[in-house]
Amino acid sequence: MRGDDSVLLPSHIVRPDYQGGSIVNLMSSITAARGYRSSTYPVLTHRRADDIHDFTKIVLLVIDGLGYNYVVNKGRGGILQGHLKDRMTSVFPPTTATAIPTFLTGNPPQQHGLTGWFTYLAEIDDVVAVLPFVKRGSKTPLQAVDPRELTRQRPVFEHIEGRCHTVMPSEIAYSTFNLAFSSQATIHPYQTLDQMLDTITNLIGQDQEPTFIHAYWPEFDRLSHTYGVASYHVHRHFDLIDAELTRFKKNLAGANVIVIITADHGFLDSDPDRTVRVEDHPTLSETLMLPLSGEPRVAYCYVYPDKREQFESYANNTLSDHVILYRSRDLINNHLFGLGECHPCLANRIGHYALVAKDKVTIRDRVAGERPPQDIGVHGGTSEDEMYVPFIVMTG
Repeated sequence: MRGDDSVLLPSHIVRPDYQGGSIVNLMSSITAARGYRSSTYPVLTHRRADDIHDFTKIVLLVIDGLGYNYVVNKGRGGILQGHLKDRMTSVFPPTTATAIPTFLTGNPPQQHGLTGWFTYLAEIDDVVAVLPFVKRGSKTPLQAVDPRELTRQRPVFEHIEGRCHTVMPSEIAYSTFNLAFSSQATIHPYQTLDQMLDTITNLIGQDQEPTFIHAYWPEFDRLSHTYGVASYHVHRHFDLIDAELTRFKKNLAGANVIVIITADHGFLDSDPDRTVRVEDHPTLSETLMLPLSGEPRVAYCYVYPDKREQFESYANNTLSDHVILYRSRDLINNHLFGLGECHPCLANRIGHYALVAKDKVTIRDRVAGERPPQDIGVHGGTSEDEMYVPFIVMTG
Protein backbone atom coordinates (compact mmCIF):
# COMPACT_ATOMS: atom_id res chain seq x y z
CA MET A 1 0.00 0.00 0.00
CA ARG A 2 1.26 3.45 -0.91
CA GLY A 3 1.26 5.86 2.01
CA ASP A 4 4.20 8.21 1.46
CA ASP A 5 2.64 11.58 0.67
CA SER A 6 5.66 12.77 -1.30
CA VAL A 7 5.61 9.85 -3.77
CA LEU A 8 1.99 8.80 -3.62
CA LEU A 9 1.58 8.27 -7.35
CA PRO A 10 4.09 6.76 -9.78
CA SER A 11 5.56 9.28 -12.22
CA HIS A 12 3.71 7.86 -15.23
CA ILE A 13 0.32 8.51 -13.61
CA VAL A 14 -1.26 11.81 -14.65
CA ARG A 15 -2.32 14.04 -11.77
CA PRO A 16 -4.77 16.93 -12.08
CA ASP A 17 -3.01 20.27 -12.58
CA TYR A 18 -5.04 22.53 -10.31
CA GLN A 19 -2.35 25.24 -10.38
CA GLY A 20 -3.34 26.45 -13.84
CA GLY A 21 -3.81 23.58 -16.24
CA SER A 22 -7.15 21.92 -15.46
CA ILE A 23 -10.81 22.34 -16.25
CA VAL A 24 -11.13 23.96 -12.82
CA ASN A 25 -8.77 26.71 -13.93
CA LEU A 26 -10.72 27.08 -17.15
CA MET A 27 -13.81 27.82 -15.06
CA SER A 28 -11.76 30.32 -13.03
CA SER A 29 -10.83 32.04 -16.29
CA ILE A 30 -14.45 32.21 -17.44
CA THR A 31 -15.73 33.61 -14.15
CA ALA A 32 -12.81 36.05 -13.95
CA ALA A 33 -13.79 37.38 -17.38
CA ARG A 34 -17.23 38.09 -15.94
CA GLY A 35 -16.22 39.75 -12.69
CA TYR A 36 -15.51 36.96 -10.20
CA ARG A 37 -12.13 35.56 -9.17
CA SER A 38 -11.70 32.29 -7.30
CA SER A 39 -9.71 32.62 -4.09
CA THR A 40 -8.41 29.04 -4.43
CA TYR A 41 -7.87 28.27 -8.11
CA PRO A 42 -5.87 30.53 -10.45
CA VAL A 43 -6.92 31.26 -14.00
CA LEU A 44 -5.84 29.00 -16.81
CA THR A 45 -2.21 29.47 -17.86
CA HIS A 46 -2.68 28.08 -21.37
CA ARG A 47 -2.04 30.21 -24.42
CA ARG A 48 -4.87 32.64 -25.33
CA ALA A 49 -6.68 32.09 -22.03
CA ASP A 50 -6.56 35.85 -21.36
CA ASP A 51 -8.47 36.50 -24.60
CA ILE A 52 -11.69 35.45 -22.89
CA HIS A 53 -11.91 38.97 -21.42
CA ASP A 54 -12.05 40.47 -24.92
CA PHE A 55 -15.33 38.87 -25.99
CA THR A 56 -18.92 39.85 -25.25
CA LYS A 57 -20.19 36.30 -25.74
CA ILE A 58 -18.57 33.24 -24.12
CA VAL A 59 -19.63 29.73 -25.15
CA LEU A 60 -18.44 26.64 -23.27
CA LEU A 61 -19.22 23.44 -25.17
CA VAL A 62 -18.49 20.23 -23.26
CA ILE A 63 -18.32 17.14 -25.49
CA ASP A 64 -18.62 14.27 -23.05
CA GLY A 65 -15.69 11.84 -23.31
CA LEU A 66 -13.68 13.64 -26.01
CA GLY A 67 -10.09 13.14 -24.86
CA TYR A 68 -7.15 15.26 -25.97
CA ASN A 69 -5.30 12.27 -27.40
CA TYR A 70 -8.32 11.31 -29.46
CA VAL A 71 -8.46 14.76 -31.08
CA VAL A 72 -4.73 14.63 -31.84
CA ASN A 73 -4.80 11.11 -33.26
CA LYS A 74 -8.12 11.11 -35.11
CA GLY A 75 -8.77 14.73 -35.97
CA ARG A 76 -6.17 15.41 -38.65
CA GLY A 77 -7.41 17.99 -41.14
CA GLY A 78 -10.57 18.75 -39.17
CA ILE A 79 -11.81 21.88 -37.46
CA LEU A 80 -11.39 20.50 -33.94
CA GLN A 81 -7.71 19.72 -34.37
CA GLY A 82 -7.25 22.89 -36.41
CA HIS A 83 -8.40 25.00 -33.45
CA LEU A 84 -6.74 22.88 -30.76
CA LYS A 85 -4.64 25.17 -28.56
CA ASP A 86 -3.43 22.90 -25.79
CA ARG A 87 -4.45 20.19 -23.38
CA MET A 88 -5.83 20.39 -19.84
CA THR A 89 -6.34 17.83 -17.14
CA SER A 90 -9.71 16.84 -15.85
CA VAL A 91 -10.31 16.39 -12.13
CA PHE A 92 -9.79 13.20 -10.13
CA PRO A 93 -11.25 10.82 -10.85
CA PRO A 94 -11.76 11.95 -14.47
CA THR A 95 -15.40 11.10 -14.95
CA THR A 96 -18.70 12.79 -15.73
CA ALA A 97 -19.99 12.65 -12.15
CA THR A 98 -17.02 14.65 -10.84
CA ALA A 99 -16.31 16.90 -13.82
CA ILE A 100 -19.84 18.05 -14.67
CA PRO A 101 -20.33 19.37 -11.11
CA THR A 102 -16.98 21.13 -11.62
CA PHE A 103 -18.28 22.88 -14.73
CA LEU A 104 -21.50 23.76 -12.88
CA THR A 105 -19.88 25.05 -9.66
CA GLY A 106 -16.38 26.08 -10.72
CA ASN A 107 -14.80 23.79 -8.11
CA PRO A 108 -13.42 20.22 -8.09
CA PRO A 109 -14.42 17.31 -5.80
CA GLN A 110 -12.32 18.77 -2.98
CA GLN A 111 -15.09 21.37 -2.60
CA HIS A 112 -18.22 19.91 -4.21
CA GLY A 113 -17.77 16.50 -2.57
CA LEU A 114 -19.03 14.33 -5.43
CA THR A 115 -16.41 11.67 -5.98
CA GLY A 116 -17.64 9.29 -8.68
CA TRP A 117 -20.62 7.93 -10.55
CA PHE A 118 -21.50 5.98 -7.41
CA THR A 119 -21.04 7.97 -4.20
CA TYR A 120 -21.80 6.86 -0.68
CA LEU A 121 -23.83 9.50 1.15
CA ALA A 122 -23.74 9.15 4.92
CA GLU A 123 -26.64 11.60 5.06
CA ILE A 124 -28.97 8.88 3.78
CA ASP A 125 -26.71 5.88 4.47
CA ASP A 126 -26.82 4.67 0.89
CA VAL A 127 -24.79 4.54 -2.31
CA VAL A 128 -26.30 6.69 -5.04
CA ALA A 129 -25.79 7.38 -8.72
CA VAL A 130 -25.09 11.08 -8.47
CA LEU A 131 -26.15 12.58 -11.80
CA PRO A 132 -29.41 10.65 -12.33
CA PHE A 133 -29.89 11.24 -8.57
CA VAL A 134 -31.14 7.75 -7.77
CA LYS A 135 -30.16 5.01 -5.35
CA ARG A 136 -27.80 2.39 -6.70
CA GLY A 137 -29.50 -0.84 -7.77
CA SER A 138 -33.11 0.07 -7.06
CA LYS A 139 -32.81 3.35 -9.01
CA THR A 140 -35.24 4.89 -6.56
CA PRO A 141 -35.24 8.69 -7.00
CA LEU A 142 -33.85 10.58 -4.05
CA GLN A 143 -36.67 12.43 -2.38
CA ALA A 144 -36.26 15.39 -0.04
CA VAL A 145 -32.55 15.64 -0.89
CA ASP A 146 -31.24 18.75 -2.62
CA PRO A 147 -28.13 18.33 -4.81
CA ARG A 148 -26.99 21.80 -3.79
CA GLU A 149 -27.14 20.83 -0.13
CA LEU A 150 -25.00 17.77 -0.87
CA THR A 151 -22.35 19.86 -2.61
CA ARG A 152 -22.64 23.01 -0.46
CA GLN A 153 -21.71 24.96 -3.58
CA ARG A 154 -23.29 27.81 -5.47
CA PRO A 155 -23.95 27.39 -9.20
CA VAL A 156 -21.27 29.00 -11.37
CA PHE A 157 -23.97 31.05 -13.09
CA GLU A 158 -24.37 33.06 -9.87
CA HIS A 159 -20.75 34.26 -10.26
CA ILE A 160 -21.20 35.45 -13.84
CA GLU A 161 -22.34 38.93 -14.80
CA GLY A 162 -24.68 39.12 -17.78
CA ARG A 163 -27.14 36.71 -19.36
CA CYS A 164 -26.63 32.98 -18.80
CA HIS A 165 -27.97 30.07 -20.81
CA THR A 166 -27.61 26.31 -20.54
CA VAL A 167 -28.20 24.17 -23.64
CA MET A 168 -28.89 20.59 -22.59
CA PRO A 169 -30.23 17.32 -24.04
CA SER A 170 -33.98 17.21 -23.55
CA GLU A 171 -33.80 14.02 -21.45
CA ILE A 172 -31.72 15.74 -18.74
CA ALA A 173 -32.48 19.43 -19.23
CA TYR A 174 -35.01 19.49 -16.40
CA SER A 175 -33.55 16.72 -14.27
CA THR A 176 -33.25 17.21 -10.53
CA PHE A 177 -29.50 17.68 -10.75
CA ASN A 178 -29.52 20.07 -13.70
CA LEU A 179 -32.32 22.20 -12.27
CA ALA A 180 -30.46 22.52 -8.98
CA PHE A 181 -27.45 24.10 -10.66
CA SER A 182 -29.07 26.06 -13.47
CA SER A 183 -29.89 28.93 -11.10
CA GLN A 184 -30.73 32.05 -13.13
CA ALA A 185 -29.56 30.50 -16.40
CA THR A 186 -32.28 29.95 -19.00
CA ILE A 187 -32.58 26.28 -19.95
CA HIS A 188 -32.78 25.35 -23.64
CA PRO A 189 -33.47 21.64 -24.33
CA TYR A 190 -32.55 20.03 -27.65
CA GLN A 191 -32.66 16.60 -29.27
CA THR A 192 -30.02 16.50 -32.01
CA LEU A 193 -26.52 17.83 -32.64
CA ASP A 194 -27.63 20.32 -35.26
CA GLN A 195 -30.42 21.54 -32.95
CA MET A 196 -27.89 22.14 -30.20
CA LEU A 197 -25.58 24.15 -32.46
CA ASP A 198 -28.47 26.09 -34.01
CA THR A 199 -29.70 26.99 -30.52
CA ILE A 200 -26.24 28.29 -29.60
CA THR A 201 -26.09 30.27 -32.86
CA ASN A 202 -29.46 31.88 -32.16
CA LEU A 203 -28.48 32.79 -28.60
CA ILE A 204 -25.24 34.38 -29.80
CA GLY A 205 -27.18 36.56 -32.22
CA GLN A 206 -29.95 37.68 -29.85
CA ASP A 207 -28.40 40.85 -28.44
CA GLN A 208 -25.13 42.55 -27.63
CA GLU A 209 -25.24 42.08 -23.87
CA PRO A 210 -22.52 40.02 -22.15
CA THR A 211 -23.63 36.40 -22.41
CA PHE A 212 -22.39 33.03 -21.17
CA ILE A 213 -23.69 29.88 -22.85
CA HIS A 214 -22.95 26.43 -21.41
CA ALA A 215 -23.74 23.52 -23.73
CA TYR A 216 -23.29 19.77 -23.34
CA TRP A 217 -23.17 16.97 -25.93
CA PRO A 218 -23.34 13.36 -24.58
CA GLU A 219 -23.37 11.08 -27.63
CA PHE A 220 -19.59 10.66 -28.04
CA ASP A 221 -19.50 9.28 -24.48
CA ARG A 222 -22.42 6.91 -25.02
CA LEU A 223 -20.93 5.43 -28.19
CA SER A 224 -17.49 5.10 -26.59
CA HIS A 225 -18.93 3.15 -23.66
CA THR A 226 -20.95 0.88 -25.94
CA TYR A 227 -18.55 0.17 -28.80
CA GLY A 228 -15.17 1.30 -27.47
CA VAL A 229 -13.42 4.58 -28.18
CA ALA A 230 -11.32 2.93 -30.90
CA SER A 231 -14.42 1.78 -32.79
CA TYR A 232 -15.64 2.81 -36.22
CA HIS A 233 -18.92 3.97 -34.63
CA VAL A 234 -17.09 6.54 -32.49
CA HIS A 235 -14.83 7.74 -35.29
CA ARG A 236 -17.82 8.21 -37.59
CA HIS A 237 -19.55 10.24 -34.90
CA PHE A 238 -16.42 12.32 -34.36
CA ASP A 239 -16.43 13.12 -38.07
CA LEU A 240 -20.07 14.21 -37.77
CA ILE A 241 -19.23 16.54 -34.87
CA ASP A 242 -16.34 17.98 -36.87
CA ALA A 243 -18.55 18.59 -39.92
CA GLU A 244 -21.33 20.21 -37.89
CA LEU A 245 -18.84 22.47 -36.10
CA THR A 246 -17.43 23.52 -39.48
CA ARG A 247 -20.92 24.69 -40.44
CA PHE A 248 -21.37 26.30 -37.03
CA LYS A 249 -18.08 28.20 -37.28
CA LYS A 250 -19.27 30.02 -40.41
CA ASN A 251 -22.06 31.61 -38.36
CA LEU A 252 -19.67 33.17 -35.85
CA ALA A 253 -18.23 35.87 -38.09
CA GLY A 254 -18.57 39.31 -36.53
CA ALA A 255 -20.33 38.01 -33.42
CA ASN A 256 -17.62 39.00 -30.90
CA VAL A 257 -17.79 35.49 -29.45
CA ILE A 258 -15.28 32.98 -28.11
CA VAL A 259 -16.27 29.31 -28.24
CA ILE A 260 -14.29 27.04 -25.93
CA ILE A 261 -14.66 23.32 -26.59
CA THR A 262 -13.45 20.79 -24.07
CA ALA A 263 -14.53 17.59 -22.29
CA ASP A 264 -15.09 16.15 -18.86
CA HIS A 265 -12.71 13.21 -19.43
CA GLY A 266 -11.15 11.02 -22.08
CA PHE A 267 -11.52 7.29 -22.70
CA LEU A 268 -9.69 4.00 -22.55
CA ASP A 269 -10.88 0.68 -23.97
CA SER A 270 -10.85 -1.92 -21.21
CA ASP A 271 -9.52 -5.47 -21.36
CA PRO A 272 -12.40 -7.82 -20.37
CA ASP A 273 -9.90 -10.52 -19.42
CA ARG A 274 -8.45 -8.21 -16.76
CA THR A 275 -11.67 -7.28 -15.00
CA VAL A 276 -11.59 -7.71 -11.22
CA ARG A 277 -15.07 -8.91 -10.25
CA VAL A 278 -15.61 -8.75 -6.51
CA GLU A 279 -17.89 -11.81 -6.55
CA ASP A 280 -14.94 -13.83 -7.87
CA HIS A 281 -12.88 -12.88 -4.82
CA PRO A 282 -14.75 -14.00 -1.67
CA THR A 283 -11.76 -13.24 0.55
CA LEU A 284 -11.99 -9.64 -0.61
CA SER A 285 -15.79 -9.50 -0.63
CA GLU A 286 -16.16 -10.53 3.01
CA THR A 287 -14.08 -7.54 4.12
CA LEU A 288 -16.43 -4.97 2.54
CA MET A 289 -19.09 -3.20 4.60
CA LEU A 290 -20.74 -1.59 1.57
CA PRO A 291 -20.89 -2.00 -2.20
CA LEU A 292 -18.05 -0.37 -4.08
CA SER A 293 -18.44 3.27 -4.93
CA GLY A 294 -16.50 5.52 -7.28
CA GLU A 295 -15.68 4.25 -10.76
CA PRO A 296 -14.65 1.01 -12.50
CA ARG A 297 -11.14 2.49 -12.71
CA VAL A 298 -11.02 3.92 -9.16
CA ALA A 299 -13.02 1.96 -6.60
CA TYR A 300 -13.60 3.24 -3.06
CA CYS A 301 -13.77 0.48 -0.47
CA TYR A 302 -15.48 0.62 2.93
CA VAL A 303 -13.84 -2.10 5.03
CA TYR A 304 -14.82 -3.62 8.36
CA PRO A 305 -12.35 -2.42 11.02
CA ASP A 306 -11.39 -5.94 12.08
CA LYS A 307 -10.78 -7.02 8.47
CA ARG A 308 -8.51 -4.23 7.26
CA GLU A 309 -5.37 -6.32 7.56
CA GLN A 310 -7.03 -9.06 5.49
CA PHE A 311 -8.17 -6.51 2.91
CA GLU A 312 -4.73 -4.91 2.59
CA SER A 313 -2.99 -8.27 2.29
CA TYR A 314 -5.34 -9.48 -0.44
CA ALA A 315 -5.14 -6.26 -2.45
CA ASN A 316 -1.35 -5.98 -2.15
CA ASN A 317 -0.70 -9.61 -3.02
CA THR A 318 -3.47 -11.38 -4.94
CA LEU A 319 -4.56 -8.26 -6.84
CA SER A 320 -1.20 -6.54 -7.20
CA ASP A 321 -1.00 -7.14 -10.97
CA HIS A 322 -4.32 -5.39 -11.43
CA VAL A 323 -4.58 -2.55 -8.91
CA ILE A 324 -2.62 -0.23 -6.67
CA LEU A 325 -3.97 0.10 -3.13
CA TYR A 326 -4.06 3.49 -1.43
CA ARG A 327 -5.41 4.76 1.83
CA SER A 328 -8.14 7.12 0.74
CA ARG A 329 -6.96 9.85 3.08
CA ASP A 330 -3.62 9.88 1.22
CA LEU A 331 -5.46 10.87 -1.96
CA ILE A 332 -6.79 13.91 -0.11
CA ASN A 333 -3.43 14.74 1.45
CA ASN A 334 -1.78 14.66 -1.97
CA HIS A 335 -4.37 17.01 -3.50
CA LEU A 336 -5.83 14.58 -6.02
CA PHE A 337 -9.32 15.96 -5.41
CA GLY A 338 -8.32 19.63 -5.34
CA LEU A 339 -6.75 22.39 -3.27
CA GLY A 340 -7.86 24.34 -0.24
CA GLU A 341 -10.54 23.53 2.28
CA CYS A 342 -12.28 20.18 1.89
CA HIS A 343 -15.98 19.55 1.69
CA PRO A 344 -16.85 18.36 5.22
CA CYS A 345 -18.09 15.00 3.90
CA LEU A 346 -15.27 14.35 1.42
CA ALA A 347 -13.47 11.77 3.57
CA ASN A 348 -16.74 9.88 4.16
CA ARG A 349 -17.38 9.70 0.42
CA ILE A 350 -14.14 7.99 -0.61
CA GLY A 351 -14.10 5.05 1.79
CA HIS A 352 -11.17 3.76 3.80
CA TYR A 353 -9.20 2.61 0.78
CA ALA A 354 -9.06 3.21 -2.96
CA LEU A 355 -8.20 0.59 -5.57
CA VAL A 356 -6.67 2.36 -8.57
CA ALA A 357 -6.71 0.20 -11.68
CA LYS A 358 -3.56 -0.48 -13.66
CA ASP A 359 -3.29 -0.58 -17.46
CA LYS A 360 -6.72 -1.49 -18.93
CA VAL A 361 -8.09 -3.12 -15.78
CA THR A 362 -11.58 -2.44 -14.39
CA ILE A 363 -12.93 -3.20 -10.91
CA ARG A 364 -16.59 -4.13 -10.63
CA ASP A 365 -19.24 -5.47 -8.30
CA ARG A 366 -22.99 -5.90 -8.56
CA VAL A 367 -25.94 -5.17 -6.34
CA ALA A 368 -29.52 -6.39 -6.60
CA GLY A 369 -31.34 -4.80 -9.50
CA GLU A 370 -28.26 -4.22 -11.65
CA ARG A 371 -27.47 -5.89 -14.94
CA PRO A 372 -23.90 -7.01 -15.64
CA PRO A 373 -22.01 -4.03 -17.11
CA GLN A 374 -21.28 -4.29 -20.82
CA ASP A 375 -19.14 -1.19 -21.33
CA ILE A 376 -16.08 -1.53 -23.53
CA GLY A 377 -14.91 2.06 -23.16
CA VAL A 378 -14.17 3.23 -19.62
CA HIS A 379 -12.74 6.22 -17.78
CA GLY A 380 -12.01 7.43 -14.27
CA GLY A 381 -8.38 6.28 -14.16
CA THR A 382 -5.13 8.19 -14.24
CA SER A 383 -3.82 7.41 -17.72
CA GLU A 384 -3.14 10.15 -20.26
CA ASP A 385 -6.05 8.98 -22.41
CA GLU A 386 -8.48 9.41 -19.52
CA MET A 387 -7.08 12.48 -17.78
CA TYR A 388 -6.20 14.86 -20.62
CA VAL A 389 -8.95 16.82 -22.34
CA PRO A 390 -8.66 19.31 -25.21
CA PHE A 391 -8.59 23.09 -25.01
CA ILE A 392 -10.11 24.12 -28.34
CA VAL A 393 -10.88 27.76 -29.16
CA MET A 394 -12.89 29.25 -32.00
CA THR A 395 -13.70 32.95 -32.27
CA GLY A 396 -15.97 35.16 -34.30
